Amino acid sequence: ALAGHLLLTSSQAGYMNGYYGIRSPHAANQWFDLTDGERATGVVIQMWKNAVVSGTVTDANHEPVVGASVMAAPVQIVGGRTAIGAGRQVKTDDRGVYRAADLTPGQFAVVLMSPANLTPTSPGFSASGYPTLFYPDTTSTANASLLTLGGGEERSGIDFHVTHHSAFSVSGAFTGRVAGASRPLQ
Repeated sequence: ALAGHLLLTSSQAGYMNGYYGIRSPHAANQWFDLTDGERATGVVIQMWKNAVVSGTVTDANHEPVVGASVMAAPVQIVGGRTAIGAGRQVKTDDRGVYRAADLTPGQFAVVLMSPANLTPTSPGFSASGYPTLFYPDTTSTANASLLTLGGGEERSGIDFHVTHHSAFSVSGAFTGRVAGASRPLQ
């Protein structure tokens, strides 16, 4: 038998990695101590099944939006404020359906990414299209509905309905003097 201060883990497709001693998905792991020659039986490592969120994206005519990027963005409280992070992105299929699987249980904002926000060389870029939307069909993070997903939970019907908007590029030059600059900017 191994002796010492051990970190016991487990993994399985479709589940969060498990660690000895944790009692909730985001708890800190605990060390497992064995002395020389000690034998341990009945050790339990708890695991939580990943969550899933799915829905459809349709346009103003109720037609599917094919190839749209949808992101399940984890939400955290940072400095007392709600912060939406970068998350798993998936594309809609030919029916306008998306499915984001293997999500760590927690709180999420579901975001439909605007094709106008992609770089011009990216697949899916469009100079016109729709704005970035947060579920349920709002452009404001303050009005976004946040989803709390438990282990193994599958939340469907998180749908988006988009209307076509023109996107514009603005370019130009700034001329003048900035405070503290030794020469004019051009």
